[in-house]
Amino acid sequence: MNGQKNQDYSVHALMSADNPVAIYKKGHLGKVNVKRLNSFTHEVENVLLFSPPNGKMDADTCFIELWSVEEHVFFKRANRLLLEDGAVVAYDKPRSTEFKKSANTMTDTELEELVNSPFMKLKKVVESMTSEAALLRTIQKAEEAQRPEKTMQFLRERLSLLQSGELDS
Repeated sequence: MNGQKNQDYSVHALMSADNPVAIYKKGHLGKVNVKRLNSFTHEVENVLLFSPPNGKMDADTCFIELWSVEEHVFFKRANRLLLEDGAVVAYDKPRSTEFKKSANTMTDTELEELVNSPFMKLKKVVESMTSEAALLRTIQKAEEAQRPEKTMQFLRERLSLLQSGELDS
């Protein structure tokens, strides 16, 4: 079945519900190379688990999620020595997939309310934005709301500063 798509829709259902069969994390500060069976292609993959430079446990680099029983059994067999050594350990706490709410993640409705709010409130929120996409959306909403030139100039200057790297993002 090498290279073919997995027709087992239970794996797709588990992934869409965000309920992995098992989660493992690296057990020490160094890098760990583990083997996994890809649930879709049924090919063996090497995955490097590591900590980012800030030293925090990052969901994308320190953890591996296994989405089928077959994949889990393969993982335990292929990485037996790493599991016995504690280099990789089972992770039994549910991981949150929620993202942190910030000025960068405002909805269209929230942005519309923001651009129609007093200038100082708008300024305070915009100064906390670190994403070009969020600023571009804010500028678009301000243009649609026909905000004063002072507001538009502030937004464009803020975007320019962010794009030039003069702001810490």
